Amino acid sequence: MKRIVAFCCLSVLLTACDDGDMVFESLNFDEVAVQKCADDELYFKIKSGELLLVDFTRPISSTQKGSWLEPNAELDRRISPPENAAIKIYYRTYDAAINNNVICSVVPPANPKVTSEYTSVPGGGIFYTRTMTPAVNQGIVNVSYAYTIEFENITLTDGTSEIKYTNFPFGTYVYETTRMNFSIPNIVYCEGEHALSGHNAINDYFKWQLPIDFEFPTTAHTQLINLSPDLQFKYIVYNQNLSNISACDDINLPIKEEWIASEGSIQLETQVSSTGQRHLIRIVNARFEKDNSSFVMIDRDFGTFDVQE
Repeated sequence: MKRIVAFCCLSVLLTACDDGDMVFESLNFDEVAVQKCADDELYFKIKSGELLLVDFTRPISSTQKGSWLEPNAELDRRISPPENAAIKIYYRTYDAAINNNVICSVVPPANPKVTSEYTSVPGGGIFYTRTMTPAVNQGIVNVSYAYTIEFENITLTDGTSEIKYTNFPFGTYVYETTRMNFSIPNIVYCEGEHALSGHNAINDYFKWQLPIDFEFPTTAHTQLINLSPDLQFKYIVYNQNLSNISACDDINLPIKEEWIASEGSIQLETQVSSTGQRHLIRIVNARFEKDNSSFVMIDRDFGTFDVQE
């Protein structure tokens, strides 16, 4: 009887380990950050002597390469590159721990050595979702753009054995971050638009549309002015330097970020001296929006507008 039981158990094990349908439950990179080679479209995870890599290289010509990941793709939409993209997934093991230099070097080092390599076969799906996340930290906003990558119904093989996954969340890679300082040193009044405007020495710009009947106080005074769709506060980051451009001119340059607040308040504190008035601008509980994302600037000293007598 014991022999029969042992034979049955052995049969189950042999069936479960059939080389044609082997699943490695240990293929676990959940807690590992996604990295990218600086000069290639190779996105990968490293765990000691293990590597999981997906190659998003898009051939453009015999001398040019691009990426199948679109940096301007619609946000929050799950996208699959075309079937003819021929994107490959690789799982490798090495005889020692590895780092990104091993993966990204033009000439791979002799050591450590690859001990096994599994490559994806045609079929299955590779998807990515482009996301945007604004984060406020002490009045400074960092806007991060990322790709979240996942695999569906993939099969990796070394020619003998297979690794199969119905769903495999590869991970998220932040590919770009824009810093918005929310501090403008030189603010001017644009008379034709009845607005305050200004930019810093780099590429941050703002415009605040004032109420039509608004007049700047000439005595010490503090007031809150509510924002609205007609009285917006815009913060824009351009792709080019603004140092030689007047803040009241029409700026016709590519825009990197444009965030608009149409709710919340702007506090204007007027201080009086022998030379004129200084108007201190503070953003209070203003909600800035772009596409379907938003953030709230709770309390931020923004800049000053001086009126000389």
